[in-house]
Amino acid sequence: MTPRSTRFTSPLPAALHGRRAAIALRAGKHVLVEKPFAANAEEAAAVAAVAKTARRTAMEAHYPGTSISAVEP
Repeated sequence: MTPRSTRFTSPLPAALHGRRAAIALRAGKHVLVEKPFAANAEEAAAVAAVAKTARRTAMEAHYPGTSISAVEP
């Protein structure tokens, strides 16, 4: 992660999405996560909690239609 960057997008395998998002959030980055957002509901809730604590936005990249899932500070 670039220290000067304020955001992070991760093209990792799906199993790593939630864990890597949490790391980026703790580093002070806003994150855009490809589908699926996390491995399961518990991991998604944990990422959302980290986002709220870090006062950063965590958002799932879901392009079809107008559905957007986000946790904003």
